[in-house]
Amino acid sequence: MVPTLKINDVIFIGDGNSFNNTKVGDIIVFKKPAGEDRIIVHRISEITLENGMRVIITKGDASPVSIPGVDFPVKDNNFIGKVKLVIPSFGVIFIPPMNYAFFGTIISIVGFAIYMYERKKTLQK
Repeated sequence: MVPTLKINDVIFIGDGNSFNNTKVGDIIVFKKPAGEDRIIVHRISEITLENGMRVIITKGDASPVSIPGVDFPVKDNNFIGKVKLVIPSFGVIFIPPMNYAFFGTIISIVGFAIYMYERKKTLQK
């Protein structure tokens, strides 16, 4: 999905009940339609009907064409949800060694806040 989504971007997904409310251009998350168990994030390039059922065809922004078995057919049963929010590069804090520094800082701040609260309570007595 580069350039729209990059490695370490964090995405938030809407509920999986929005399958019938999707439109061409939306970015969706789905289980790979055929073969191995894989989660894919792609943009909707086309919506068709097959035996009266809605079928979504997708492609990655960096791909010139859709790939059968990967990008389609996306049906209601393998649809996970629509991308609602993207936070660029936020995922980097979850990769070592950054995650150690991030969580260490959070624990230190919480510990310091508890210490200051207890100290203030002691001084007020």
